[in-house]
Amino acid sequence: MVLFTTCGNNHSFNATKQVSSISANTLLPCIFIVLAHASGFLINFTIIIMIIKVNKIKSLFDSLIFHLAICDLLFVIPVFIYVGALYGNYFISWPVAILNPTCKMVVFFAFMGITLHSYTLVLISFERYRIIVHPAKPRMKGRHIIITLLAMWLLLAIAPVCIISDVVPIPDTKYRYICLLQIKEGSVVIVLLALYFLLFGYLMPICIMLYCYIRIIRRLRQISMITRKRFRDQTEGQRQRKRIIVSLICISTLFIIFEFPLMIALVNVICLRSHVTTSAIENYLINNNTNYFIGFFINISPIFDPIVYLIKSKKIRQLCARKINC
Repeated sequence: MVLFTTCGNNHSFNATKQVSSISANTLLPCIFIVLAHASGFLINFTIIIMIIKVNKIKSLFDSLIFHLAICDLLFVIPVFIYVGALYGNYFISWPVAILNPTCKMVVFFAFMGITLHSYTLVLISFERYRIIVHPAKPRMKGRHIIITLLAMWLLLAIAPVCIISDVVPIPDTKYRYICLLQIKEGSVVIVLLALYFLLFGYLMPICIMLYCYIRIIRRLRQISMITRKRFRDQTEGQRQRKRIIVSLICISTLFIIFEFPLMIALVNVICLRSHVTTSAIENYLINNNTNYFIGFFINISPIFDPIVYLIKSKKIRQLCARKINC
């Protein structure tokens, strides 16, 4: 990610001339990115407040949705830092002492948000799988889920920590400073990074979620057939289960769709470039006009998880109905 840039080496230009020199092809996509991620921030923050105040985090499912919203915020906030630093440098000459920690922080939290998001979806699908397919087994308690989440944070932080150790701000003739992941061309580290984010950040979570939901759907069909034979109608509990599963399948499907171009862009940038900028994904998507469609899906991805949850949450629908009636 090119964090710090100027319009040229002549610093006598005033702010108006500097801003006017910004290319519309770069400015308009960045405005869209800011609006999309601002919406994602507001909606996910609303989810956090509603889960705390409305649902009181009574269930494991609420806890995991709460954690999912936090993961989305971890992905959204670095984008604000990126865009603010990128365009703020047209007015302010950032000191080098700020650049190094900023580069490392943006890279760390962006990668953490992406990987934590995927494995939180895995935990949610596994929790539903245990409840529906194996109802006799004891459920995970609050202490167990806290330990699981802490272990997940620690394990998933290993790769970003290894990455940020080589992320440094480098002076550049075109840009005042750029954040570079300095890896020698042909290094095995490039291949390992690509495999890590492709296999462990995308393919493995998808395989686990598909297995869980296939088993869940089969079990729900069996229960539905037995219930219809005995009672000729589904109970409210069964209908509620189906609504929850439908919402989770929607979230997982959106994850597969929206993260796919992100993984392709990441692998493309890591494998085909000797130096990878921290905004390699953003630059690849913004500066190449053929990839606006891919960038559109990536940048609106933090919005859909909370929207699906809001639509499917019975308590939140009832609360909204009461507010409207008042």
